[in-house]
Amino acid sequence: MKGFSPRQTASREALEEGGVIGVLSKAPVTTYRYMKRLDNGANVGCRVAVFGLNVRGTLVDWREKAQRQRRWFSLAAAADKLDDRELSEFVRTLDAASECLEPPTGATGKKSALDEILMLRR
Repeated sequence: MKGFSPRQTASREALEEGGVIGVLSKAPVTTYRYMKRLDNGANVGCRVAVFGLNVRGTLVDWREKAQRQRRWFSLAAAADKLDDRELSEFVRTLDAASECLEPPTGATGKKSALDEILMLRR
């Protein structure tokens, strides 16, 4: 999104696409590339920065509710659902190292780092 930092964009996308609010990691946890097909049929290379999100709450109504369905997955199940091999492999490494994950500094909610969300492309 023009005019926004990658972190601001990630926060806005989580809110608009999933109705999810929380505290984002200060830096991306990984990045990956994929080819996006535009409405006009053209393919464009995209680079995605993935941020961790300590979820503080969810909204009943959100901007893209009519176009999206919010669903929660374990890390292993999320990796199985992803259609991007590189991102799926990254999520599997998170699952394998889940005992090492910690909530962000200053987090006061009861959710653990395992409650972090990866917004899945539909």
